[in-house]
Amino acid sequence: MQYRTLGKTSLKVSEVGIGTWQLADDPDCWVGTDLSESLKSLYKFVELGGNFVDTAWGYGYSESDGRHRSEELIGKFLLESNKRDQLIIASKVPPKNWTWPAFRGVPISEIFPPEWITKCVDDSLASLGLETIDLMQFHVWQDDFADNDDWKTTIQKITQAGKVKYWGISVNDYQPSNCLKTLDTGLISTIQFIFNIFH
Repeated sequence: MQYRTLGKTSLKVSEVGIGTWQLADDPDCWVGTDLSESLKSLYKFVELGGNFVDTAWGYGYSESDGRHRSEELIGKFLLESNKRDQLIIASKVPPKNWTWPAFRGVPISEIFPPEWITKCVDDSLASLGLETIDLMQFHVWQDDFADNDDWKTTIQKITQAGKVKYWGISVNDYQPSNCLKTLDTGLISTIQFIFNIFH
């Protein structure tokens, strides 16, 4: 396994990471999920030198019971394996209006109001069983949000409280430049976009 520095962070991540939406017991999105096999895949990933684990508040989320199954699975793995110090854990704040992508003209107050950002970070910390998340990403974005100060103040407070080390953006699909003005704020350390052999 080879490693590189992730974005503008000081984190050294494996060039192959593991996405964990499909590992969650999420019958609405995936078929045939087996949680014991999911745990085995996490162990195998780490055994092969992987250290970057990407999840999200919404992966395996159930409105009926409020559980965040992907994050819970990772939390179980971290507890069982005692490998927290070896891993980089990334999660994501979903849009409050549950709309992907973020459409131009919809105000950030409907997508990422301060109290929603704070709640999602706290929920993720609880589900993962962590005190600090290495990287928290906005799960959609519009570059017009760069002009709003509420999200900036909110993430700075969360970072100062020690709950999140770095912030990133998972940009709208096929809109890799829809974040350039936001990068000028200096508050965003990583950008996640589609780079896929099938595309």
